[in-house]
Amino acid sequence: MTCRAQIPRRELWLAALARQPATGGRGAKLKIGLNMKQISRYHPLLVMLHWVLAVLIIAELSLGFFGLAATPNSDPGKVGILRVHMMGGVLFLP
Repeated sequence: MTCRAQIPRRELWLAALARQPATGGRGAKLKIGLNMKQISRYHPLLVMLHWVLAVLIIAELSLGFFGLAATPNSDPGKVGILRVHMMGGVLFLP
């Protein structure tokens, strides 16, 4: 626990000013700033959307890296993998 002697004078003045009722002037400006509502977390649906997109992007990158790079150009199946990779890129990264 801190005693008053350890707290600088300016912080004591600001704390006293913040405790004053909002009657106008400097106290009212400080009160408005202290009473603003702050959002501390994102909505759970946005968090879920973020992680779904992150997983889909990682899946696209791994499909391109492991599926396309490992398949030789002469293989006819490479065109199908490339189409899936391109459609995923257009859908996930507009």
